[in-house]
Amino acid sequence: MNSRLAKVALLSVSAALALIVAEASLRLFFHAAPQLELDIYRKQDGLLLLRQNLVRRHVTRQWDVVVRTNSEGWRDQERGTSGATVLGLGDSFAFGCGVQAQESFYSLVEQSLGDSLINAGVPGTATVDQERLLEALIPRYRPRFVVLAFFVGNDFTETGFGGAERLEVVDGLLELKPIEGQDARTSWPRRLAGRSHLLQLLRAVQFRMEGSAQSGSHPRTWDAWMREFAQVHLRQPSYRAEEAIRATLASLDRIADRCSRDGIGLAVMAIPRSFQIDGDEREEMRAALGLTLEDLDMDRPQRVLHEWAARRDVVLVDLLDDFKARHAAGARLYYSPDANLTTQGHQAAAAALAAELAKNANL
Repeated sequence: MNSRLAKVALLSVSAALALIVAEASLRLFFHAAPQLELDIYRKQDGLLLLRQNLVRRHVTRQWDVVVRTNSEGWRDQERGTSGATVLGLGDSFAFGCGVQAQESFYSLVEQSLGDSLINAGVPGTATVDQERLLEALIPRYRPRFVVLAFFVGNDFTETGFGGAERLEVVDGLLELKPIEGQDARTSWPRRLAGRSHLLQLLRAVQFRMEGSAQSGSHPRTWDAWMREFAQVHLRQPSYRAEEAIRATLASLDRIADRCSRDGIGLAVMAIPRSFQIDGDEREEMRAALGLTLEDLDMDRPQRVLHEWAARRDVVLVDLLDDFKARHAAGARLYYSPDANLTTQGHQAAAAALAAELAKNANL
């Protein structure tokens, strides 16, 4: 009996050591091994930024892409700090989650125009964060033009919640502080799965074996955050949503003022939410959130931005009608259930943005 227990103990210790060695090896030597949760973030002087000089491989059910950051901490090619023509700001859409770096709309616009465009997109940021980032980057890059990629699906809401103030960075990973209606606790299995490179690798392998979820067969999660995001598409949004819209417009005003003082051109590109162009997804959203058709005012965010842009004489690149037409023609512009743009979505956004920028005398 003692001999049997000794063998079990020896096997257990050996297995534990093997797992520790595998985890350590992935962390120290194989950073481009598949990861589901990218440990690419840092906070500095109140700004949410990307860690410099990293190589990661980001794998989900929808995509498998390489993520590299340069010495400045951007998902961009290496370049100097002077003579930038365009500074591109935004969140995961600007960063290019789900596509290779050269397939992102900022990269495609740079290729189209032949001018230097710095992609300073940081996933998880909101308009108020991009306002703060702009203050830090104008002296560094001295751009002639600024483009702000604005995702109507969450930028109003997240600015209302304080932007990156609602996020914590732990070991390079983002942790979202809960809101009312969510459990503040994170279970230890979920926390371990998010931090273990080995478990993420095994999960990524499972995704590859199952095949890509191109058909959108995996359901969306309509949680408390989604309920908040949907408020800007209602005829009678909550008081908190109205306050978020006012806070966002105030942030946009400060961005416009800063650019105006330095003689910098400004364009805002409004990226639609997928359920604004997909009727089936809109019905799913309506049913999941218990809304009626009379409750909805789907295009309200774009109208708000048009009114602001007209008042401030700012270029607004509104993708809504173009995306609706492309979707009706069969283009797959968004990953599903993830809301990020596909390669086709980035190509469509780049075409619209490049056309507007080409008209501007500053370029």
